[in-house]
Amino acid sequence: MTEPKHHRVISVREAARALRVSLWTMYRWTGRGGRIPAYKLGRRKVISTADLERFLQECRQEPGFRKGAGGQGGRK
Repeated sequence: MTEPKHHRVISVREAARALRVSLWTMYRWTGRGGRIPAYKLGRRKVISTADLERFLQECRQEPGFRKGAGGQGGRK
């Protein structure tokens, strides 16, 4: 039998600091139907660092991509 994976968890405040966004933004992103899964541990709301990494990968843009700059659909 394999051993369970241990994921580090951080507070919503720590996640907001790490991503340099407001605490309010993190609470919206972790709320119902939010973009990042969060867990309640007693009165604390925490986020798995693995979930935070996954979120960052989903938001990743390839180098050279700039929305609205040149290319199709840009201003003429």
